[in-house]
Amino acid sequence: MRTAASFFSVLAMAMAMAVWAADYVGGQTDETTPQLRLIEPSSTIEANAPVHVYIRYSTDFRYCDDCVAPLPEGYGQVPQVAQQGHAHTYLQRIPDEGGFGDNTGPDSATAAFCALNESNPTTNIGPGYVEGDCPGVTVPGRYRMCAVLQTDAHVLRVMAHPRHFPSIDCRILEVVESTSQR
Repeated sequence: MRTAASFFSVLAMAMAMAVWAADYVGGQTDETTPQLRLIEPSSTIEANAPVHVYIRYSTDFRYCDDCVAPLPEGYGQVPQVAQQGHAHTYLQRIPDEGGFGDNTGPDSATAAFCALNESNPTTNIGPGYVEGDCPGVTVPGRYRMCAVLQTDAHVLRVMAHPRHFPSIDCRILEVVESTSQR
């Protein structure tokens, strides 16, 4: 009797989970979490100059530069469409003290932000890649640059599985004085 009760309890939980997954309010989840790789810039950029960004992404991902929700009212309001979205890039200054000490961390605000979509006239999309020019920064120093695949609503993609790596790639860059200012 106890075994039958346990069986039906497990069955009921499994059915409830299936209904919950089918009713996911965020839209369609990706079958596999799309991946991207930040190719350019490499390691050094000049201050006061646009930053050329080149990103490669999973070939099954549909880069949709004109599917973006209007801001600010559309932020987080459009459900995720499986394997579809666009990329944002962020430049964040790392303090001279090293950035991750007991009382220091990178600035919470970005020093430069860029959406590689229809709002950026330099955006060029090809099979498995996107590139474009993004605003630079004015202050030399160390920065963390990240590229992130977003949903059409400008939010991070929901991972297909908790153990998948999120759709993000980052690197550390040195911003140096512009050669025209030297």
